[in-house]
Amino acid sequence: TSANEKKRNFTETVEAHVMLGVDPRRGDQMVRGAITLPHGTGKTVRVAVFAEGPSAEEARAAGADVVGGDELIEEIRK
Repeated sequence: TSANEKKRNFTETVEAHVMLGVDPRRGDQMVRGAITLPHGTGKTVRVAVFAEGPSAEEARAAGADVVGGDELIEEIRK
């Protein structure tokens, strides 16, 4: 933020409403999407993988932040 900007006391949001004419109850007509925000959400993304043995090593090599099995479940519960 620059010195000229005021601190906002709310979370900024954007809504988009589009009339597509699809029936959401039908599985073949579902519409989903995703966007990438220009400055991100400001939150740090961490990847946790529940795996053991060779799969755990593969996950670590792929860049997972936390890898584990049952002990990881207990750690997350705390």
